[in-house]
Amino acid sequence: MKSYKMKINGQNYDAKIVSYDGVTAQVNVNGVDFYVELQDSETVSTPKLVRAERTAPDVGQISSKQPVTGTSGNVVAPIPGLIIDIKAKLKDVIKAGDTVVILEAMKMESEIAAPIDGTIVQINNKVNDSVQEGDVMVVIQGMNEPKAKPVKINATPQPSVRPASTPQPVPQATGGTIVAPMPGTVLEIKVAIGDMVQPDDIVIILEAMKMETEINANVAGKVKNIRVSKGDSVQEGDVLIDLGV
Repeated sequence: MKSYKMKINGQNYDAKIVSYDGVTAQVNVNGVDFYVELQDSETVSTPKLVRAERTAPDVGQISSKQPVTGTSGNVVAPIPGLIIDIKAKLKDVIKAGDTVVILEAMKMESEIAAPIDGTIVQINNKVNDSVQEGDVMVVIQGMNEPKAKPVKINATPQPSVRPASTPQPVPQATGGTIVAPMPGTVLEIKVAIGDMVQPDDIVIILEAMKMETEINANVAGKVKNIRVSKGDSVQEGDVLIDLGV
């Protein structure tokens, strides 16, 4: 059940999406349930929500500057929206839970908090930028970044030491499950049982709140089981696909 903290006309609200079947949604606001009915409009086409193309394995960056390596935390957009305020600047030291970005979505304001204690090392957006779900807006460098230890090299070969073999690539994590990030309806299944997928491959297209969302694989693996069919309604957290080695 997705939760949001919102501020409307200066008043704070806690909202949760309890259920969504493609036509009606049950939303709990400050402990009170509301039922929302979505009406079709013949003059407005269904907007398509597409994730931004990624240029790095973890998350696509808007700036060409790469984040500092180490213990870092990414402040990501939990939903598509418009950035209306950025509460931090480069080199600011912040605590976990501090508000970093204020995002407006569906005419509601959501405060996006820092996931860890640390220092702001990268800001990828500015006020009035539009972001998609999963976009990295701010990168935080953790307080306790481990320092690399120097490697001592012995120039004298030892008879008892076997020659080093050619370095092998580190195997990528395989297997796992792909789950629904939000309630919605399955529009299209892009894979079949037996297919091999890589991280960020599109496996399912889900319709939620009149928008199409591409669901990506989070790990590499072979499709062992597909638990849903086209037209099925799913809830947040439902397992969609099982991946194996």
